[in-house]
Amino acid sequence: MVEQHTMRLNWEGSASMAEGLKQVASAFTCTVKESQAKDGVRIDIEVVDDDLQSLRDTVDALLVAMNEVEESDSQ
Repeated sequence: MVEQHTMRLNWEGSASMAEGLKQVASAFTCTVKESQAKDGVRIDIEVVDDDLQSLRDTVDALLVAMNEVEESDSQ
């Protein structure tokens, strides 16, 4: 039996920042879904990998890249 590990990240905010975050997530092996939220946009990101360490590495890199988008948007 093959193990499968999953990480889900839900984010809500402005449509302009959502676009940047979706672009970042698309560079990784992620499933990205967008929907309307009460005060903007909701993004659901799912990362799946058979290897736990590989999943952790991908998630770490994804979070760093998403942080860069958030920081550049706030300047």
